[in-house]
Parts: sequence; structure tokens; C-alpha cells
Amino acid sequence: MLGPTASELPFEQHREGRLVVWADPEVVPPEGARELLRLPGVLKGLRGLASRSRAHRTVWRWRPSWLSGRRLVVRQFVHGGLLGAIPGGPGTLFLSARPMLRELRIALHASEHGVPTCRPVALRLERVFGPLLRAHYLSEEIPGAENLLELCRRFGRAAPCPRRRPALAGGVARTRG
Repeated sequence: MLGPTASELPFEQHREGRLVVWADPEVVPPEGARELLRLPGVLKGLRGLASRSRAHRTVWRWRPSWLSGRRLVVRQFVHGGLLGAIPGGPGTLFLSARPMLRELRIALHASEHGVPTCRPVALRLERVFGPLLRAHYLSEEIPGAENLLELCRRFGRAAPCPRRRPALAGGVARTRG
């Protein structure tokens, strides 16, 4: 397994009923953790963006008052393919937290080994009904960074981009910073 398990994450765990939030204590103060438990309600009024799934708004840029003017990127996990394309459907529901925890572990592992990546801030899981859960991943926004999907669309390619296009897009994004 890559990196720590959920119980070994270097994050503090906060629980409230069917919700659990793992948050980086260096970034998220106690009042911030309470606000993370109220996601996605705290995002109401913010313009969300569609990521992979055009049927769901799944990405928000959020400037919480407790973060000293910096912004977070909040991303709701969503299925791709048919499940992700059904508006109001099962595209945001999962049977396991494994994909979310794996993404968090990989991001932490990459960061610890010097790979330039956005800093993971928190992972929020909500047990919706029985085994079904919904999840949000929070990371620090990198000012000036471009979304690879939007960069591909700007080059006139529908996502996913051909294999040679992400390499070119990555090179363009790197030279801008």
C-alpha cells in the first residue's frame, strides 16, 4: 500500500454523526474543522464548475475566513461514465472510501517526496444511506495553475486529451509559472 492507512494519516479526525473529516492540523483550525463538517452547505452561493462530469458541479474555489485570504479547491468525488452522466443520479455515491483515501495517500506521498503538487488539506466523507457515501477532497489552490481539462479544451480537443497533448499542455503550464 502506498502511504499511510486511514488510521495512520497525519491528519486530525473529526466526527459528527454520519460525517467524518480528516484535516491537516497545520492548515485547518478547530473552527475550520466544524465548517468542513457542514460541507457542501457552506459552498452555497459559490459558482461551482463541472469537472469530468458535465451533469454535476463538482469543483468549487472557496476562501474560508479562517484561512488568511488563501483559497481552497473543494472537489466532490464523482463517477465517470454512465453513472456520472445521470443528473441527480447515483454519480456522487460510492460503496467504499478506498478511492478517496488512496488519492489522499498518493498526494501526501508525492508531496513528501518532493513532487510538485497541491497540498492536500482535508477529506470529508458522509455516510448517506446504508453503505452509500459521498466525499469531498480539499486542497490548497495553486495561484495561476490551470486545470488540465480546461487547457485541453482550449486547444480544441475534447477530453480526455490524446497522450501527446497532456505532455504539451503540462509544458505550457510549467513555463507560465
